Parts: sequence; C-alpha cells; structure tokens
Amino acid sequence: MSIMNIEVLAGGKRYRFQSEAGTSLKDCLLKAGILEGAECGGRGICGKCAVKVRSGTLAPVEGDESFLMTRGDGKVLACQSLIREDVVIEISAGRDDVRRKVRLPNLQKEKKYSDSLLEKKFIQLSKPSLRDQASDLERILAQVGKNKKVAFSLLGGLPEIVRKADFEVTAVLVEDELIAVEPGDTHALRYGFILDIGTTTIAVYLVDLLSGEVLDADGTANPQRV
Repeated sequence: MSIMNIEVLAGGKRYRFQSEAGTSLKDCLLKAGILEGAECGGRGICGKCAVKVRSGTLAPVEGDESFLMTRGDGKVLACQSLIREDVVIEISAGRDDVRRKVRLPNLQKEKKYSDSLLEKKFIQLSKPSLRDQASDLERILAQVGKNKKVAFSLLGGLPEIVRKADFEVTAVLVEDELIAVEPGDTHALRYGFILDIGTTTIAVYLVDLLSGEVLDADGTANPQRV
C-alpha cells in the first residue's frame, strides 16, 4: 500500500508522521498521541474527533463524501475519515481540552490535615555508642511507638538517611504504620493526591494537606470511556 505524509497542527505545535493509505485518520491520531479519543466509539456521534483539513482530501469510511462534512463548520470527523493522500489537518481539541477539564472542579477547601490519616513527627535521635547499640529503627520506634508496623521498603536506605541528616529526621506514619523516614524537619510539608476516575476523564490533583489548596492538576482521557 502507498505511504502518505500526515501533518497535524495542534496547540501551536506541528507534528509530522506517515501512514498507509486507507488507514482511519482517528487511529493515526490516537497512535501519535495527539487525539484523546472519541466517546462514541467511532460511530460519528459525539463529534470529539472533529478536525479541519487545511490541504489534501480524505476518503469517507462509508463511501459517502457528504458524510465527512457533518458539522457544518468546515470540520470533518476523524473517525469517519480514511487517509488517501498527503494531508495537512488542524486540531483545536485534544490534550489541552483534557487539561482544561481537570482544572474545572471546585474542590472543597475545608479539608485540613486533621482530616487526614497521615502524621509526620520530627525526631532527634541519639547517636549509637558502645553503651547504646540500638539499631536506627529501634531508636525511631522508641519515639513514635514501639508497636508501629514498619514498611519493609524503608529499611534498606534508613542508615544512610539518618547519618546524612546527622540523626535529625522526620517519621512519616499512616495510621499505625511507619511508611517513610525523611531527612531533616519536614513535618510542615504534607502533600497528598486526589485521584478522580471519571467516565470520560481520569484526573489527579496534588493537594497541600495543611491548607487544603490544590497545587497542581493533570489528567488524561479514560481509555474505557467508549
């Protein structure tokens, strides 16, 4: 089959790639990571894959040229279009739309650290000696609670963390488990993630657990939304 050149203008950027003639334009854009997908499963209903043809022509999936121009604004549906020659298209929707969407929710800001299961405690450890040969972990547990569970993953790097911090560290606990030990005093730095798995979009929010402020957000199209 013939190989065609495809040029895409999206979000102020220019993308160039190639595809075989007869390939679905929607599939090409999805594979290139430019288009986020269509909620209707490619049936030409939702209009989320609309693009504008700047040069070249596309072939209709169903053999009806008029079906390509379904929007009335000069745009065609990528899911109803096949590559048949070199083409330049412009996309106004896509990744930027998802980023805008995930920043729309007005998340409540009444939640504070007191509502969280996370606890951080700054501790100053005594240094080992001939008279005091307790392990680093034993010294930490003596201050945060000897009956705490310990995440296995933190044990390997614990001696290095403690000594680089000159035996001043912050213990990070969730409920009754010690999950991390951070160098220095980091008790005022408390962050968490909110993960929103929606029908069309998966969004994640970085939150300051002390103030409740959303510091950043990003997302992607839910691959199961079809």
